[in-house]
Amino acid sequence: WRRAFLRRRSPEDLGAERHHLMDIIHTKLSPPPLRGDAVVRHQLLQALDVARLCKLTLVSAPAGFGKTTLLAQWFRMARDQGLECAWLALDHDDGEPVRFLSYFVAACRSQWPGFGTAAMQRVETSPPADIAELLPQLVNDLGTSTTPRMLFIDDSHHAGQPMISHFLELLCNL
Repeated sequence: WRRAFLRRRSPEDLGAERHHLMDIIHTKLSPPPLRGDAVVRHQLLQALDVARLCKLTLVSAPAGFGKTTLLAQWFRMARDQGLECAWLALDHDDGEPVRFLSYFVAACRSQWPGFGTAAMQRVETSPPADIAELLPQLVNDLGTSTTPRMLFIDDSHHAGQPMISHFLELLCNL
């Protein structure tokens, strides 16, 4: 339902943005387009709007129950309310820690320019044993705004590798 494409970087791009360790599939960094016949679940959207005050909100339901559609609607609603929102859609290939981190940084950077530059430079020059070691740099990058920020991670179960789970747990507990 979504067309994915790889954007090859020119040598000039590589010089300007060396933090990219791989090509990024850019369609994973924005919510899917909403179909005109999508059901708007007003009660769930109201509950999610209240839940945005929490550090973590998990939407869980069986396959085909409209989780991605609901998240895409919430994303657009939050954006319309002036919140800074980034989107990351994961798939089965994103369970490797450095790949996950590259996408995490790319999603944040799509909304917050400059995010994660120091962390990704460190990954390139001296990869840490655990990506959680990069949290101080990433949190400092996030802390530069007074506007609330939201990161939507669709299909987060693909980030189930213990190191990634630990990274996300520490991020939520800060």
